Amino acid sequence: MKRVGFLLGLLSLFALVASACAGAEGARGPAGPSGAAGAQGPAGESPSDAQISALIDEALASSIGLPAEANIHTNKGSYVIGTDTKFVTYGSGFDGGEDVLIELILHDRIVMVGGTTADEFGEWEYTPDKRFKIVAPPAKGYSFGMDPGAYMVKAQGFNGSVAYTPILFTNADGNFGS
Repeated sequence: MKRVGFLLGLLSLFALVASACAGAEGARGPAGPSGAAGAQGPAGESPSDAQISALIDEALASSIGLPAEANIHTNKGSYVIGTDTKFVTYGSGFDGGEDVLIELILHDRIVMVGGTTADEFGEWEYTPDKRFKIVAPPAKGYSFGMDPGAYMVKAQGFNGSVAYTPILFTNADGNFGS
């Protein structure tokens, strides 16, 4: 029993000395080398047609409402007075369903050419009817006389869209001057 007491005393003394010798924790050591890269994972599933369609619809819906610049173009670069009695206009960038008025802006007046309605994509095409003719002066009826020159065509949408394009009229011999 004396031995057990002696051993317990010695053990207590050792524990006391060990706890008294313990200091603050030291600084952390440097990290070890990186391990090898893992194996490639399996390929993901391809999206279904319905998922692709939904993504396209989402992208299109997010672009709706952005301002589009209205544009107007004619079917030719220049027109010969008396030979080319009409010109065709094409428009884009208008509001879907927007009513559009087409006018020819001369130096001294504005001539209404006609009107149309843009489709759901804001595009339209207009060909004047038989009442509208471009002729050399003097003009009769619904026709109007004009001299060769550079003029403007205007497309005015009723929702506020507007576009202009130049238009050139020449003599029968192709000259720009009168």
